[in-house]
Amino acid sequence: MKFGVSVSTFPTNFGPILFPGDLDRNIKTIADLGYQEIDLFIKYAGEPGLQETLEIIKQTGISIGIIAAVSAFVDDGLFLSSPDKNVRNELITRMKDQISLASEVGANVPVGTIRGSEGGEDREKWLAESLNILNDHAIDNDVKILLEPVNRYESQLINSVPDAITFIDKYDLPKFDLLVDVFHMNIEDKSILESLKKARGRIGHVHFADSNRLVPGMGHLDWDGIFSTLFEIGYDSICSIEAIPGNNPEKDAEFAYGYLVEKFNSNTLPRD
Repeated sequence: MKFGVSVSTFPTNFGPILFPGDLDRNIKTIADLGYQEIDLFIKYAGEPGLQETLEIIKQTGISIGIIAAVSAFVDDGLFLSSPDKNVRNELITRMKDQISLASEVGANVPVGTIRGSEGGEDREKWLAESLNILNDHAIDNDVKILLEPVNRYESQLINSVPDAITFIDKYDLPKFDLLVDVFHMNIEDKSILESLKKARGRIGHVHFADSNRLVPGMGHLDWDGIFSTLFEIGYDSICSIEAIPGNNPEKDAEFAYGYLVEKFNSNTLPRD
């Protein structure tokens, strides 16, 4: 299992990115703390200086688990379930570039709030149509599309792990892997542990944040239960912290890494 942390190439005023901006410096700090992976948030695939930053990341030996390009949704209002086909097509074009970039660095591409915030069957159909188009491009580039359930306060489309599985089956979509985020699950899922079990074999990435969206260990989530369940279902890939930074993100990241390693070691099941 790899532990990672969310980073961005740009500064943010608010958001669950522990190390926003100044990535050329922050990436060395992250490596020195022991993290093996990053979730990389960018504005868009061709943003200035990105290739140089990717080279610095490569030199540290840290892997990139996911690449999320956020400006299309945050700045330009594009989303995959838009009733306007031109809007959907514009975003699909941008996301194809994002998928190609992810292919270059061995990363995958999440679909979270970029799907849109409004619900309803028409929105579901437009989203399913968009995902099918993107999946064809992703397959050609050996990249996985990761569908992320997001809580009701951020989207009315696909809020829980059962919602995601139902959506995939309802529209006969490819068996997309899920990006499960325990913060969202704590709001929406009847049981985090039971939903993790329900998603057995379908989890491609895990996001960690505590009940208050601070780093693990600063809230009240059952981390022993989460780890033991992940081991039970055979998940041994990336668990990345997507948490709101406090006054000292480096200190938070150092605390969280030690906390996660301790929970990992104390809950590892014996192997045959």
